[in-house]
Amino acid sequence: MATNSFLLGLLAGILLLLSSMNVAHADLVITDVFTVQTGGDSTGGCDARLDPLLDDWLTESLFSLTAAIDAVDAYDRRFEVRYAMLAFFSFEIQDTIGTQQENPTRYRTWEKIRLLPGGGDFKFPKERFWLHCHSTFLTEQSSTSPALDYEGKEIKKDDKTITIQELDAYEKAIDKEPNAKPWWSGVNTDQNGYYFSEDGRNYCQGDNLGTTASIKLLKTEGGQAVTKPEIASIILCPYAFDNTRNPDNYRDANAKLKKDVRLEDVLPMSTTLVHEAFHAVHGDKFLAGSDEKCA
Repeated sequence: MATNSFLLGLLAGILLLLSSMNVAHADLVITDVFTVQTGGDSTGGCDARLDPLLDDWLTESLFSLTAAIDAVDAYDRRFEVRYAMLAFFSFEIQDTIGTQQENPTRYRTWEKIRLLPGGGDFKFPKERFWLHCHSTFLTEQSSTSPALDYEGKEIKKDDKTITIQELDAYEKAIDKEPNAKPWWSGVNTDQNGYYFSEDGRNYCQGDNLGTTASIKLLKTEGGQAVTKPEIASIILCPYAFDNTRNPDNYRDANAKLKKDVRLEDVLPMSTTLVHEAFHAVHGDKFLAGSDEKCA
């Protein structure tokens, strides 16, 4: 079963958020890493998941790091590594990873993964990285409502209130997603910002596991509404905790691995956390798209 354990360590650990930080201690708890939303499911809170579940997920991810990094450079030599990269990253199986000239996008993705341990002294500002356990913290707004800044105050230009539909950030979102709606995060959280998406509050209905919402905080400069540094809000959906497909932990995952069983079906539940955390650190375009395997 050594190979099976190796694959699980690779798939979860390779995305380990904490490899970008100068901290790798098993005694960390989830509130050391994220600003965690308090309360229950109705407001996106994590109170029922905090201790010990989310702390266990974090610890599980930490211990997977060594196995993952030890294995990641063996792509050219070991088929199981290439298969794992296919299962998780949709990397077509090839003899080698290829060169930057042959496939720039694939090569850049590989380099980000391979060089994770060299994160150096990156400081993780947890004030900019929130964790929610439901999408219900978002509140839908009308596009004709007054636009609010990061202090919850109306944004004005020439003493006239600006509406949400007049915001550059909203126009850009509509260009990318025509059915996007404005969702305000300031009703149930201390984040006074907008998330532009079709699903928003309703994202966690059904069997979605999680997503990362880029919450845009606005301020006024010279009569223009500009975006401050965004907040990355990781949303873990109830299904990520409650589904019966994925095993609870690595021990159970290892026991489920058998011939012809798909790797994505035996990833432990904690993989959703590290997957979305990777989006939060490296941007929500990284590992995103129709081929995404874990969320």
